[in-house]
Amino acid sequence: MARIMLDDGIFQVPEEYLTGLGKLATLDDEVIENILQSLETAPLTFDIQEIALFAKNQHGIDATETSEVLSFIASLYSFGRNEYISFDVIVDALGKSLENETPIKLSTVEISKIRSRLMIFLNTSSSLKITYEASTLFPEHENILSDSRLLTDIRPIFKEEISTGVSGLLISHVLRLKYENISGSQEIFLSLRSSDIEQLIEELQESLTKELTLKQTFEKNNIPCLMR
Repeated sequence: MARIMLDDGIFQVPEEYLTGLGKLATLDDEVIENILQSLETAPLTFDIQEIALFAKNQHGIDATETSEVLSFIASLYSFGRNEYISFDVIVDALGKSLENETPIKLSTVEISKIRSRLMIFLNTSSSLKITYEASTLFPEHENILSDSRLLTDIRPIFKEEISTGVSGLLISHVLRLKYENISGSQEIFLSLRSSDIEQLIEELQESLTKELTLKQTFEKNNIPCLMR
């Protein structure tokens, strides 16, 4: 995914975020307020689309427009965190870039709207900010699982005289794990016994139980939990 950059004081915004930037200037105040309200009440999720659909269900606003706006704002979160730049500096630099008709041409009134609305979005403690902060913690692990599949295979055990038939069958299991790291997509195959599978099931179930217990404990104290 393309990233926002600040080059000699001028914001370089990838084309995929320009629509969301423009929407910040053109959407009605009521729509912006509805998006903000949805961010305060939406369930925590790693998917901006889910927040957009929540806003649509709650307020009847266009999910695509909401997603475009939130994707742009999330990109600013990322930029600020990666470059150690405060939100005030980001909004000021973006405003000055827009005044120079970069990256898009907007009126003075529209630029003013973007400035004020961004300050509200970026400084509001919401599900989007919590989601972004959580998503930045998860990739800090060296290897991140992206897919898995357990393959079961049957192999014949032939008699000493092969032409006389089969004396038995061997059932084997192979666990294929796909994962991502700094080098890209990786893959590993692990041979498993039936006892290994039983142990994995037991340990995975125990982890889910721990997760549920922690979630219930923290939510009793009004601390939301985001589960990956």
